[in-house]
Amino acid sequence: RHLPLLCLCGGAVNSPAQYSQKAQALLPARGTSGTPSERPAAQSVPVLGSTPMAEGVTERARLLLMQHIGPIAGVIVRRAAAHATSREAFFTELVDQAGDDTDPKLLLAQLWRIK
Repeated sequence: RHLPLLCLCGGAVNSPAQYSQKAQALLPARGTSGTPSERPAAQSVPVLGSTPMAEGVTERARLLLMQHIGPIAGVIVRRAAAHATSREAFFTELVDQAGDDTDPKLLLAQLWRIK
């Protein structure tokens, strides 16, 4: 969840408040409803990166994600792999879909260790 913002702002984000402030500066102004879920997906912060997907990454990512969230990981990995244009986008999607009970920084670090 922090990866897209880190790529865009070029620096570390030291607190949730700082993350929120920088993220709001990058997003368009809210409409009358003011709810983020009603913004079109095309206006979300892009994931920068073009690392190609290596063979076997999806299977190893599935096995890793299963340790965090269980068997639903297979569905999440298949969907993320179908839409991902790069390894960065794939990993970001997995972290986003893993849920609130998963530590996003830990999961992302573990995913980047996949060879």
